[in-house]
Formats: sequence, structure tokens, C-alpha cells
Amino acid sequence: MKKNKAMVLSLAAVSMACLWSLWPEQSTSVIDQLAITSKVLPAHSYLMKTVNSKMSSAVAPSPEVANQHSLLGEGVRLQMVEVAQAYQENSRYPKYSKPLYENDWNLLHPRAFIPKAIPLGFNEGLKAAIVLDQYIVSRDNNLAVRVVISGEALAEVKPETVVVSLSGLSKQAEGLSLTHSSFSEGVLTYAGVIDKSVFSSIDQIDVVVNAALSFDNGEAANVTAVFKLVVTDAKMTRLERSYVEGAHLIIPAYFDVLVPGYYRVEANLFDEESQAPISHLNSAFLLTARENSGLLKIHASTLRSKGFVGPYTLSDFNITRGPANPGDKTGYGEAEQDAYKVQGFDFSLYSQEAYEDPKNQQRLEFLQKMAGID
Repeated sequence: MKKNKAMVLSLAAVSMACLWSLWPEQSTSVIDQLAITSKVLPAHSYLMKTVNSKMSSAVAPSPEVANQHSLLGEGVRLQMVEVAQAYQENSRYPKYSKPLYENDWNLLHPRAFIPKAIPLGFNEGLKAAIVLDQYIVSRDNNLAVRVVISGEALAEVKPETVVVSLSGLSKQAEGLSLTHSSFSEGVLTYAGVIDKSVFSSIDQIDVVVNAALSFDNGEAANVTAVFKLVVTDAKMTRLERSYVEGAHLIIPAYFDVLVPGYYRVEANLFDEESQAPISHLNSAFLLTARENSGLLKIHASTLRSKGFVGPYTLSDFNITRGPANPGDKTGYGEAEQDAYKVQGFDFSLYSQEAYEDPKNQQRLEFLQKMAGID
């Protein structure tokens, strides 16, 4: 039985490895892998035939064991069928405009800061966490900071002061005292804003924010968090009027470029009226001081799959600059506005061809063969 479980785990691992290596968003080197596989399989088949021949000359398995092996094989085949079907559905859409769903948390929260509540040592019934709007913070923007204190012990112990400070500043620099902003259901929140002028004195990228808490019973505690402080290499200043070109909705975007390079612009498209998620955009292009614009594209197949003709809202921007040379660090950009309105068009104005990628089709055929799909 242990051997059967091991076989299931091994085959499941092989299935997931195939899916990972063949998914459309991965590199095109998969084709080379397929070529290698086609050369290896004949030898592998010969080896399996030899092994099977020797096994058949030995003691034949009991009907019960043979049935178990048959069920295991069918289970793996069904798993591969699911993998192939998922791949087929995903490959219907280009990676620059995939459908967006409400459970796509990472895409809906780019550069997210994940707060972590820490128990306060002097009282097990109290926890505190620092909360920031984003993990990646631009030196050009003020930084909103909240400290959230929670626990049943708040009925007995109350904070008197909450002061935040940043690493990388001189010891003489004063911290920012936060003010009490809200209290509800055992959660007490203090909030404040650190002015961007403070960042000019900080040279480091990874900055520690410390919150010093003092309570009315004479106890004190400290809570810390880390964020990334970056320079803005390019700023998206505006979007031009969208238009239809073939099977695409095209959105021209313009930038103020301080550092030239290849930039990747990710954003999310929503229906303006319902705010239902429609598509995750992922475009890359070269930006310089002169060539300061790029085109964001959404394929009509993605729009049709969601059924919204617009107008739309474009938001949740994540703009990055790829390293120009080995050893260089990723650069960062930002959008001047949090959200932009995008005009939509009736689906009849788009051409009707479906999105197709020959490489994706080759990978799909490979998966279907593995799954035994004709």
C-alpha cells in the first residue's frame, strides 16, 4: 500500500511539473524541452518494454494488485485530463490581457504590504501591528502609517502614546506621534502621515518603521515592520483616448521618463459601473525621454468572456524597469493618478478572430497526448 501511495505522489509530481513547465506565461524554451523529450522517450519506451518483459516472466501479480495498479493509472490519467483542460482554457487568452477574477488577490493588490500582529510581551491578551498602504514606497510621496492594537485586554489597559520612527535617520530626529482614529470591536487604531521630506535623509532602501507604545499601566512595547523606499524612474502622466484595432482595445499611455529602459506596466481593468474585474494587463516596452509612450492592449476575447463593453476603469498600477545589466537592480515607476477612465466599444467593432499562439498549441497537444485525449 505504501508503494501505491508513493506511486501516486510521484505521478502527481510529474503532472504538476509538466503543467508548470508548459504554462503559456513561461519561457519559450519549453519547445526545446519538448524536442529533448521526443529524443528521450524512445529509449525510455525500450527500457520499459525490457522491464515489463522481465516482470512478466516473474510471478504474475494477483488480481487485487493488478486492479489497484489499474485504478492508480486511471486516476493519474484523469488528473492529466484536468491539467490539459485547464491549460486549454488559459491559452485562449494572451498573457498581456488575462481575465481577472475576484479571488486573484495578488493581482488585485500589487505591492501589497502584509501586516503582522505581534503579541505584546507584558500582556498576552494584546496584539499590535503596523499597517502601511504599500510595501514599495516612493520617495516622492507621503507615507500613511497606522498602528492597530487589538485584544480583549483593551478593556483593562489603554495606550497613552504611540510614536513611530524610521531607521536611517539621525538619533536626534523626532518620531511622529500618531493620533487615536477609531475603536471598534476590540480594535484600536492610531494613524498619522510621515512627510516625504523625511526621506531625503535616508540612504537605505529597506527601511524599518518602529512604533513605540506606552500604556496607562506603566508598561511599554515596540512593534516593527519593513518597507522598501525607492526612487521613481518613470511616472505615467496620462492615458490617451482608447481605440479599436483589429481584435484589440488599444490604450496609449504617456510617461515622464527619468531613467530610460524597458518598462513593464501591469494594471487591472474593471467595469466602470459595477466595478467587476475584467482583465489583468501586462505590457512591456522601451521608454526614453523622447520615446515616452507605450501601448496597453486588451484582446477582445478577454472582454467578450466578461461581457462588459465599457466604459472601464483602469487602476492597480505596478510599473517596473528591468535591470539593464547583470547585477543591476529593478527600477520602479508609478502612475500619477490612482485610476483612469477608459472608453469602451461595442463588441461588433472588434474583429472576430480568436487569440492563437502556435507554441501554445504545440504544448497543448503534448499535454493531451499525455492525458490520452484524441
